[in-house]
Amino acid sequence: MGGGASRPTFPAYVAARSRYSRSELGTITKGFEDCAGKSSLSMEEFQSKFPDAGAAYSRLLFLALRNGNRISRPMSDEEFLQGYTMICKGTAEEQASFCFDLFDINHSGKISHAEFHKGLDALCDAAFALSLPLFFVPGSSDPPTKEEHKETVKKVAKRAMGGLPELKFEHFIQWISSFRQIKEFVLYSLDRLVNKNKEMSPILMALRVQPPLMLKDDKSLITPDQAILLRSWLPEPYCKCHWFSVFSTKSQGYSLGTLYRNHETKLEHLMKDPSILVIKDEGGHIFGGFFPQAWYKNAGERFYGSEESFVFSLAPEKAVYRCTGEDSHIMYTTPELLAVGGKLNYFGFTLDEEMVNGISHPCLTFGCPQLAHSEQFKIVSVQLWGLIDIPSTRALFGIDSDEEIDVDLLQTKEEEGTSIWEREESWVLDELKGVGYSKNLAPPPEFSDEEGETEEKKKSKRLIMPL
Repeated sequence: MGGGASRPTFPAYVAARSRYSRSELGTITKGFEDCAGKSSLSMEEFQSKFPDAGAAYSRLLFLALRNGNRISRPMSDEEFLQGYTMICKGTAEEQASFCFDLFDINHSGKISHAEFHKGLDALCDAAFALSLPLFFVPGSSDPPTKEEHKETVKKVAKRAMGGLPELKFEHFIQWISSFRQIKEFVLYSLDRLVNKNKEMSPILMALRVQPPLMLKDDKSLITPDQAILLRSWLPEPYCKCHWFSVFSTKSQGYSLGTLYRNHETKLEHLMKDPSILVIKDEGGHIFGGFFPQAWYKNAGERFYGSEESFVFSLAPEKAVYRCTGEDSHIMYTTPELLAVGGKLNYFGFTLDEEMVNGISHPCLTFGCPQLAHSEQFKIVSVQLWGLIDIPSTRALFGIDSDEEIDVDLLQTKEEEGTSIWEREESWVLDELKGVGYSKNLAPPPEFSDEEGETEEKKKSKRLIMPL
């Protein structure tokens, strides 16, 4: 392997097995077989198990686990256990040795500055996708954007070299001892392969950027991890904002007219134009887009929108697709249709007037595949989020502190929400005016006793709390 006689090497398979209990071995074996479906795993199969990590980092992990063996041959379960043991059950020196292999892809026993920066950048990109800026000091400033953090990683890599032309193991082990989060993230990466429910260590949790506050959220669509990932894709300054529910089919019915109206009349504390649209179809696909420009009910049968817009998939795959520059067909809206990307009669995806049916196609505008489960899909749920910056959030809820918003405080606050049935206009009049609520939303129940009325009032309140 190189790097000097003092550098630990992979344990033999029998020695690796001896470090685990029978139940631990069973968990690892089952986890590997669940991933591979057999007793070996190719690099392509291995990379597919890390959708958030990116191809560069997952390739480095695979090469390190192969311990210098040919990458054209699939990795066996025995090889995986040997490498996994180095980082999971190893001493500090063994863990450092495994991490050294992530950067020393040629197993020469030394790492050039270019190799070190490239490897560290790939590792940190994978961590950032999970909202883990590994070289960010919490509380020192606002969480960095991806571009800002990449600049920090570049500086860290340069300082680690200390002016040396190459980094040997004796220098590397000194460096990584000061950055335990690197070893912790590598361990977490491999642990998730055999245990999907593996939680982050306290060291990583302390670094993790918290999800945006999901104000007035009805918990119907996205998870905290999905919200964190989606927030990391947003450009400045939107990536530092919290989210405020502007429209949700779960609480406001299936009506495109209501979505347009709610976006137009949202709270003054919210940013005027930007929004995040999230859709779930009957096939379980969750997708949508970010749009810095406002939605217009009557846009004059033309495309409009900002090139900062992007579309995304959150389930079953996690991916972001940004504007390719092929065309400027971002948003297309009429009272009867909301469409994104593509071209007339072949949009990237659409929602109909009653938000019952949609259509999805591959789209050159964003270079994306079909995002929905099928070309013609049934809509299960739709959410539209507005964005609110931290100062405006403080103002909205009367928080005077200059520090980050107190999540525990907001969890106890309530905001009186006005039911659509309590507005001055009846839903019948709204239907006649063409801005009504879909028949998919049932009229409110009538209560004859005080207890039922109290319960209904509880339902009309929106708890303000993070996902």
